Amino acid sequence: MDWHMVRYLVYSVLLHAGAGVLFGASFSVTPTPTDRGQRDDERQAVQAVAVDSQEVEQAVERLEQQKREAERKRQQRLQELEDKAQAQRQELEELRTERQQEAQREQELEQQREQLAKKQQELEQQRQAEQERLQELRAQRKAEKEELQQLQDKREAAEQARERAEKKAEAAEEEAARQKAKREAEQARQRQKELEQQLQEQLAEEEQQRQRQQAVAEAKDDYIPAMKRRIEDNWQRPPGIAEGLSAQLQVRLGPSGEVSQVQIAASSGTPAFDESAVRAVKRASPLPLPDDPDIARELRELTLTFDPSS
Repeated sequence: MDWHMVRYLVYSVLLHAGAGVLFGASFSVTPTPTDRGQRDDERQAVQAVAVDSQEVEQAVERLEQQKREAERKRQQRLQELEDKAQAQRQELEELRTERQQEAQREQELEQQREQLAKKQQELEQQRQAEQERLQELRAQRKAEKEELQQLQDKREAAEQARERAEKKAEAAEEEAARQKAKREAEQARQRQKELEQQLQEQLAEEEQQRQRQQAVAEAKDDYIPAMKRRIEDNWQRPPGIAEGLSAQLQVRLGPSGEVSQVQIAASSGTPAFDESAVRAVKRASPLPLPDDPDIARELRELTLTFDPSS
């Protein structure tokens, strides 16, 4: 109930009580001792009513003050709750942002793990291929050793034949047989020496080729990503091009890395994207090449995958 309404009701009751007292007093025309006593009582009643009115006014004022104080505390409590809710909303937003960042970091780590696993698989395949080649070389060396052993056996057989011939033949025949055996032994030693030298040269050449292939593979791992980054830095996205497009580019470079020719090897399906990729390669000229001209020669004709979204 409104406190103003309470005040009006109290005032109304007091006014009616006072009017009743005055109205009762107006009917006593001839004062008697009893009437005078009653008028004294009535005056006291009117005074009491006035006193009660002041107390009621004070009580109403106190009630209104309590109401205002209660309203102030309620507003203060509402403001505190609003501040607390705002702080909680801000904290929830920060937690949401942090979770999104953690999810992004986890995705990047997963991509790095996949790339590392792929690289390890490639290295394992290369190691197996080298192991197979080594086994082939060992088998070839074994066959050559067997051939050398056969030559040695023939030499020994020839030597034995020479000894038998010396016992049976005359001096001239013995000398001829001895010279023949000597020539055969020299030929066998020369053949063995030549085979050993050929084997050493072949092993050295294969080792040099393996090292060259490894150097070229390492150079590709280093320079092809650098070329792609340089091309992507010079790429300008055409308006309206969708995300996730890629194309394969056939690129031919000059001795200093200048782009001499570039063409589409596998289209993305969007001509505007393909043309922008070709322009990016031309703007990126010259592309980086190794200092070693032999290794650089292996990188002057390339097929690059242009995928700016990767």
